[in-house]
Amino acid sequence: MKRRSKVKPEVKPRPSASDDETGQYIRNIWLSKIGSERVDRAARYVQRGRLMARWQTAFRAFAQKLNDQARQDYQDMESEIELRGLEVPVELVKDAIDELEARFQRAWKQVQLDPEKLKQAKEAIAGNFWAFIAKRDRSKN
Repeated sequence: MKRRSKVKPEVKPRPSASDDETGQYIRNIWLSKIGSERVDRAARYVQRGRLMARWQTAFRAFAQKLNDQARQDYQDMESEIELRGLEVPVELVKDAIDELEARFQRAWKQVQLDPEKLKQAKEAIAGNFWAFIAKRDRSKN
């Protein structure tokens, strides 16, 4: 990524310009700068809005499908939002989160009714936990 120089270029009036011409020249540069910044702000605003909408769509797809690809899609959008220093708009998908929680609660109740499924679920949860610990410990080295 290119970094912009922090050295501000000196605005030099045209040679042999009168004070009125120089003043108009500088005024035009400032008006151009203000206009350019306005367009840049609008573009960033639109881009943020699109990014938030894409995240919302991706999260809702995940909530419906519950598969790895859908999870990766919404998490990628989430990472992009966070990298831009923005907050993930969780409030926009509260209904989907509530439905996910209800689905998980119903599924867990069903698992608890079957001792073999409960054992498998507990082993999977424990395995996930220990895999996380091992990965965390490897990254410390």
